[in-house]
Amino acid sequence: MKQDDRRTAVNNFRRIHAGMEHSISRFFLRTDLTAAQGHLLLYILTRPHQRLCSTELHRGLGLSRAAVSELLKKLREKGFLTLRTAPEDERQKLIEPTDRALELKQTLDRLAARTEAQIFDGFSPQEIEALLCFQMRILQNLNKEEHLDGNRSQSNTTI
Repeated sequence: MKQDDRRTAVNNFRRIHAGMEHSISRFFLRTDLTAAQGHLLLYILTRPHQRLCSTELHRGLGLSRAAVSELLKKLREKGFLTLRTAPEDERQKLIEPTDRALELKQTLDRLAARTEAQIFDGFSPQEIEALLCFQMRILQNLNKEEHLDGNRSQSNTTI
């Protein structure tokens, strides 16, 4: 792969991310959520029987601890989440969706399905499988770099 091709690929990742954020943000204007808040809320809502705390969200979504903390704060202020102290560890806060969040779940599911359909329109199952393999390799490469630097994920996110 030529250097120009690599730069084009990286630029395409940025453009894809920006396009997805823009598309999703337009929808969330009606729900009092940002795209990042909606993504986190949907992640929580799709795990109804799992005990969730900020560490699980940090690891599962690849967001920095600070970003997760800020997103949880905003979602709690907007009435989508409650935090309660874990009985076995007072330092740990368990995250629970409120009725307001549960009412929004079907809408979030529809948005996710619509976004996925738009993104993968015209892709064959084999192409999607190949894309997943490429993505995993890229993520593994990035993870190696993080370990070499001694840093954990410090992803930026819109809050």
